[in-house]
Amino acid sequence: MQRQPIDLGETNDLALPIDPGLDQHHAEPGGASISQSKADADQKLKMAEQAVQIAQNRAAAEAGPLIELGRTLALMHAEGGKPALDAYLRNVSLPLRERAAQTIVNL
Repeated sequence: MQRQPIDLGETNDLALPIDPGLDQHHAEPGGASISQSKADADQKLKMAEQAVQIAQNRAAAEAGPLIELGRTLALMHAEGGKPALDAYLRNVSLPLRERAAQTIVNL
């Protein structure tokens, strides 16, 4: 005589039958607080992800002009060599020196 397997329906990790109509959050004491805690944790995680994205955007915005300046100086050096860079730095520093001198005079 051969035995037929018994169908217990869906089971959880403990191999116990699960009643699909049973709302587990409300079936056990504190279930609602567990759901609220999970929702709070999910919200904090989302806020942390947004904070990381904002920090990355700010870093990219700050680095962008410096990266572009580096490319410009590299191209200038490739085309004109060290004399071209020296002339550029001399011309860039003149307005800064004039402002510094004006600040000292105003003091």
